Amino acid sequence: QSPAEIRAEITASHERLAAAGSIMVIGGGAAAVSAAANLAAQWPDTTVDLYFPHERPLRDHHPRTWEHLQRRLTRLGVGLYPHHRAQVPEGFGCDAITDGEVQWASGQSPSRADAVLWAIGRVLPNTEWLPADLLDENGFVVVTPELRVPGYRGVFAIGDVAATDPLRSSARNRADSVLAYNILAEPAGRPLRSYRPPRRRWGSVIGVQSDGVEVFAPGGRPFRVPAWPVRRVLMPLIVRRGIYRGVRSNQPLG
Repeated sequence: QSPAEIRAEITASHERLAAAGSIMVIGGGAAAVSAAANLAAQWPDTTVDLYFPHERPLRDHHPRTWEHLQRRLTRLGVGLYPHHRAQVPEGFGCDAITDGEVQWASGQSPSRADAVLWAIGRVLPNTEWLPADLLDENGFVVVTPELRVPGYRGVFAIGDVAATDPLRSSARNRADSVLAYNILAEPAGRPLRSYRPPRRRWGSVIGVQSDGVEVFAPGGRPFRVPAWPVRRVLMPLIVRRGIYRGVRSNQPLG
């Protein structure tokens, strides 16, 4: 997609949600929790409800993370509906905005809203262009604990596309240092290092807010970065220049 196409798609989604008097968010991961919190904060007069399939969302985070965010969602007026597993139409994508009635495979009566935001985690990696023998059954690149692609000397993979662990967490947990070491060590015949993924997800869940950004440690305890360093240091220097310095700055999305 071109920047113009991305901008148009985001604008259309924004306008559709802004016009809705009621919004259902379906999903149990960080995307669903973030969407519910930000929609309720943006449009306090809109009815926002979060439906999730288990006792709590964020099951890959420490329980304290959800305990903290549950209080925030309650203050924002978000309705919370555990043990609701939606019937997903065949061929449905990983995220979409629909309207009308939602059927529940978990047995509850159907629910209805002006806009239904699906955040159900059907992640599809961009790997169709790769040879099939590099991929697992879900389309992610198979790697060893040393981040090597089996059967291909000198080929490594990390990030969202690599099947390093169920959370595919190598990008945010500094697997780049392991990768750099192993790229140099393999041709020299030195032992390779292994990537040890964390047991839980961590980091920000609902993103930057007007009062700053809250980041959750692996143990579930939050710490806050105030708004001014987020605006002046974190986003312009660390995120845009440091992390995403490959993005062309002459074609902004917003």
